[in-house]
Amino acid sequence: MADERTEKATPKRKNQARNKGQIAKSPDLNSAVMLSIGLYLLYLFSSSIMQQLKQTTVATLTNLDPSLITRENFFGFFSPYISVMFSILMPILIILLICGVALNYFQIGFLFTLQPLKPKFDKLNPANMIKNLKKFFLLDIKTLVELLKS
Repeated sequence: MADERTEKATPKRKNQARNKGQIAKSPDLNSAVMLSIGLYLLYLFSSSIMQQLKQTTVATLTNLDPSLITRENFFGFFSPYISVMFSILMPILIILLICGVALNYFQIGFLFTLQPLKPKFDKLNPANMIKNLKKFFLLDIKTLVELLKS
C-alpha cells in the first residue's frame, strides 16, 4: 500500500519521467499487430513468393550438376538462392519495419533519449548484489520447506 499515490502526477513530473524514458507502452500490442501484419503480407505476396520459389526450383533441378559444388565454388553456387530469398523477404521486412516504427510513434509519440542506456553503478555494488542473492536464496529455501511440508 506504500505505492498508492494520493495525488496525481504533475505535468512536470510526467515530463521528467518521459525524458528519462519511463513511459507506459504495450509491447503485447506491438507484437500482436506486427504478427497480424506479417501474416497478411505473407498472404498478399504468397502468389509472387510461390512463383519465385517455383522458378528457382525448376532452374535448380534442370541444371543440377553435383560436380559444380566444390569448396571454391560453394558461395557462387548458392548465390542465386540467396538473391531469391533476399528479393522475397526484403519487401516484407521493410514494410514490417515501417509499421513497427509507426506503431511505436502512435503509442508514445516522438521520443529519443539515451537516459535508459546510462549505466547504473549502484546496481553493480557488491553489497547490494549480496543482499539480492540472500533474498533470492532465502525465499527459495522457504519455498522449498513449505513444499516439503505439504
